[in-house]
Amino acid sequence: MKEIKKMLFTTQRFQILAHFTNSAAEKNLSAAYAYAWDRSVYPLLDEVAPWHKSFAEQFDVQQEDIKELMEYLQECFDKEISITFYELEEHYGIQGVSRSGEKWDRFSLAHACRYLFMHDKYDKDFWNNMMQDSKSPAETKCVIRNFTEEEVHFE
Repeated sequence: MKEIKKMLFTTQRFQILAHFTNSAAEKNLSAAYAYAWDRSVYPLLDEVAPWHKSFAEQFDVQQEDIKELMEYLQECFDKEISITFYELEEHYGIQGVSRSGEKWDRFSLAHACRYLFMHDKYDKDFWNNMMQDSKSPAETKCVIRNFTEEEVHFE
């Protein structure tokens, strides 16, 4: 049953990304929603869309993880705490590109942050401070960019 669920998830992922990249299709999928599927981040802020709900356990970044990250960043934002990406990694016990914390690694954390950025969570100053050159690794600079069709690779 687990393998069938994974195959269905993969099929659904393909359909969503194919629709997002199809220039002839009506654009009724947000870039943030397509990105979440592309990078396997549970699309917590897209509760209106139903397609991910039955696949919650298939996403690499689980619903409770993205929710906890969002709550932590909201707390920093509300208290006007400028957090850097390196500090965020430290908070989650990540020590560099090749090591993982309990739930996160550098890339899954960056993907989750980018998803939140695309949903306009927090403000530009918050994100720009987090991504300053000396305060974030080079491979996370994409966090403050929108997601485009050109980034989708069907491999």
